[in-house]
Amino acid sequence: MSTPDEPDDLLDALRGARPDPGYQPSAAAPEAVALLSRITARPLDPERLRPRRLPRRLVLAGIPAIAGAAAGGIVAGGIVAATREPAGPARPVSPADSVRAAILDAFDQASGDILAIVDTSVAPGGQVLYDERTWLYPMLPQRGQQVRLRVSAPGPGGDLTNYESFTMGSPTATIYAVNNRNRTWFKGQGPPTTASGRGAGPQWMRHLIASGVYQVKGTTELDGRRAIKLSFPSGGGPPGSTTTLWVDATTYMLLRLVTTSSYRNGNKVGHASLEYQVLPATEANLALLNPVIPAGYTRVPVLPFALW
Repeated sequence: MSTPDEPDDLLDALRGARPDPGYQPSAAAPEAVALLSRITARPLDPERLRPRRLPRRLVLAGIPAIAGAAAGGIVAGGIVAATREPAGPARPVSPADSVRAAILDAFDQASGDILAIVDTSVAPGGQVLYDERTWLYPMLPQRGQQVRLRVSAPGPGGDLTNYESFTMGSPTATIYAVNNRNRTWFKGQGPPTTASGRGAGPQWMRHLIASGVYQVKGTTELDGRRAIKLSFPSGGGPPGSTTTLWVDATTYMLLRLVTTSSYRNGNKVGHASLEYQVLPATEANLALLNPVIPAGYTRVPVLPFALW
């Protein structure tokens, strides 16, 4: 993982965008007005801006309880409450507002695509506490839509994988669970996993960007590509932690989210990272969400591992 350089002028982010040649959006266009109104509106109720602590979906075999608790502490945390502005005329649109508007538009454009997430947590000293892969379709499911989800936790002896299919808003999902460690599988009904994913799922990330909780810091380099850097406000995470989000400076899509946390005396630092990739909803990519039951596996009447 490369270390980003210091950010430069925010306007570089806008210059980096590559719309269709000759495209000149009007500030008075309905699309532009609607998009900018979402980020120039008064901040939301502070209580609604706090991140939701979402539990792990898979309980990984061989990881002690204390490691799970440490992982939860890395990912979850509070956010500084936004100050409510007095009612009055809308403030001028800033470069940061324009960047946030472009990110929201990118979310909307990709709402029907597949979002792939690699979720990794590393303890002080380099021990990997957990490593999960998630595929979610559609990326931003709406109520009444059919949702497909795959979550896989690699580990010694094989992966633990669950596949889910449910209607957004329904209390029940069809679940396939495959335990490659003891060669068993399960099919049944159960509560669906939160479709937005962990605490940094796409729905919640979009909400935090739209409400202005993430602050635009500038452009930088991330693994050799131009990126826009955003961060929580000072003190917005667990004590001693920092949270940074990067989006592509051309497409404005999510790239990476990293939270670092200090422990006790501040000399030990762990981090949690989420790598994002948007995949078009092609037949080949949608096949990644199809349940795969290897030949010779035994079907069991109960889940072969715990889903949280």
